[in-house]
Amino acid sequence: MNAKVLVTDANGRIALAIIRSLGRRGIKVTATSELSVCSGFLSRYCYERKICPSPERKPYAFIKWLLHEVRRYTYDLVIPASEFTTILMSIYKNELERYTKVVAPPFEILEKTLDKGKTIKLAQEVKIPIPLTIIPTDIEEVRSVAREINYPAVIKPRMKSILTEQGFFTLKVTQENYVQGPEELMKKYGKIVSKHSILKEPNMLPLIQERIYGGGYGLEGLFKDGEPVAIFMHKRLREYPPTGGASTYRESIFQQDLRKYGEQILKALSWYGPAMVEFKLDKRNDTLKLMEINGRLWGSLPLAIVAGIDFPYLLYRLYLNDEKISLNRNYKVGIRCHWTIPGELIWFLAQLKKLNIRQIVNFIRSYADLHDDIISLQDLPPTIGAIYETLTLMSDVLTKKRTIAGEVNL
Repeated sequence: MNAKVLVTDANGRIALAIIRSLGRRGIKVTATSELSVCSGFLSRYCYERKICPSPERKPYAFIKWLLHEVRRYTYDLVIPASEFTTILMSIYKNELERYTKVVAPPFEILEKTLDKGKTIKLAQEVKIPIPLTIIPTDIEEVRSVAREINYPAVIKPRMKSILTEQGFFTLKVTQENYVQGPEELMKKYGKIVSKHSILKEPNMLPLIQERIYGGGYGLEGLFKDGEPVAIFMHKRLREYPPTGGASTYRESIFQQDLRKYGEQILKALSWYGPAMVEFKLDKRNDTLKLMEINGRLWGSLPLAIVAGIDFPYLLYRLYLNDEKISLNRNYKVGIRCHWTIPGELIWFLAQLKKLNIRQIVNFIRSYADLHDDIISLQDLPPTIGAIYETLTLMSDVLTKKRTIAGEVNL
């Protein structure tokens, strides 16, 4: 097979899953990363490796490099493997598609998944259950509604990744974002907004949302003009940070309402390409409540592949106009998969610090399930890359370039 695909963000587990999937099928995968040593570069299925500027810290240098790359070399498809590269390729979609196909929707569509305020409004329009949410237009409005909100509540950034001249600014929900009452809301809301001046800009004020207690669920899919090509579902068993981070251990499931709501909102977007819709199951009434949409390939992608839905290859076929592609919902339920390095290890260290014996025992027992996002006996070298990436993260934390949750300190 002479097909050639470029995959970005080779220093991440999403890219590694894509590289392995396509490489096994004889597709020549060129991987890119800002790091010279990383998991994707070390995979036996990686055909070619190219170092590029950091999409997160030097986004404009990265897109300039990418435009030069696709002009100079022939690629059948370019697949972004992070939110940063998806945003950049969406913004520069027209320029890039003069030379190749790009797995990114037009930005006016992607923005409805990036901006939680717009996501919430869309969900209301198509009658998908959501947490009680306030979308303030100014600080005074926060003060006026503070006593009308259900508590506990969470102060949630409208956008997780914000593009600035200095690079991407990442905001995540931490313990500091949770409030128990009106006074704490006003105090913390003012503190968060004053700490990050970018949040004072129009349409950037954080949302206020009732806190939903319950498990995390996801519908993942590949869509063609709003119609599903492939569907997969999972529930979270562990995540880090526990206040709203990535899943470190999860299980494949099938749940009818999850399928219905996930397909419904992506149909409303006339979505084309991969996406993940996240929900929480509200313990109060056993109702799924929409949390967010990730308009790209997702972190738990290896679980879907192990369970029987090879999304990267299906995506490749969709974008290269394979007329034989048909709806695929056939996968194994009950399959579990870990993200050990560094996700599960950080989670485990947090439990050790708290001396949470029950959770520690459960953690050890869970490794009867040997599927892992990165560690594979058929492709061991990426494990070394993952360890190196983890050491790089720890170095950034120690030098205060990042927090342990991953935010860049600009």
